[in-house]
Amino acid sequence: MKLFGKVTSNIEENENLTPEATEKKENILDLEVIKFVINEFPQLGEDIKDALDNLINTLDKSIDIIEDRSTEVIKVSRDYKLSGKYRETSQKLYEINKDINEYINWMDKNLKNHNGKNIAIEKVENVEKEKVTYDEENALDADEIKLDDYIEKFIYEDFTGYEPCKLKLENYEECVDGWDDTIVKTADILNKKFKCDKNLNFNNINTDKKVIGKKSKQNDSRDIIIEMLEDHNISLSNFKMYIKMVK
Repeated sequence: MKLFGKVTSNIEENENLTPEATEKKENILDLEVIKFVINEFPQLGEDIKDALDNLINTLDKSIDIIEDRSTEVIKVSRDYKLSGKYRETSQKLYEINKDINEYINWMDKNLKNHNGKNIAIEKVENVEKEKVTYDEENALDADEIKLDDYIEKFIYEDFTGYEPCKLKLENYEECVDGWDDTIVKTADILNKKFKCDKNLNFNNINTDKKVIGKKSKQNDSRDIIIEMLEDHNISLSNFKMYIKMVK
């Protein structure tokens, strides 16, 4: 299990490490060392785990702030590239967060073993086999969404009171978690797959599409997506969203 590569006193050496060199470097939170601390100094083990819990909380807040900023950049300035960089950064922080969380789970399991007078700490080589990642437990899986249970709507329809769970733009599909996530993921698809030219003479591709003008928070978010699609001269009929049926 990798957590952090061991730093050196030479800043340039740290910055210029290749992935291969980093992989070979000793970890700061070595499993064998922490296992010894838990066995011999269990309270110190608890303190280390608490410190890592605090780090996870800080990373969670950082991810939320960066993702909010990513959405704001799209809404205000339509800067898809900058929004993409923010989103990429939040995803990397998320990966770090997962690694730390796995480490905490390992520590917690071993601390419980110690507190129960069972000092037979699990072997380090089994940690990778037994860990369950956050993705496996919580990530949205497109294959798990049964579209029969959801309403399909074109982007120009009324979304008052609805939250999207999936978007489809031409041949591209993404599971989403609410409107802000839909805006960010739409921007990501547009930035990577479609050309945006502010000097383009738009044709009348959407003149026959009547956008429902009912005022609501959901429709405000929808309108941002519509503006993004029009920036790329994309027919509104090519963008669908799936929302959960109200029971």
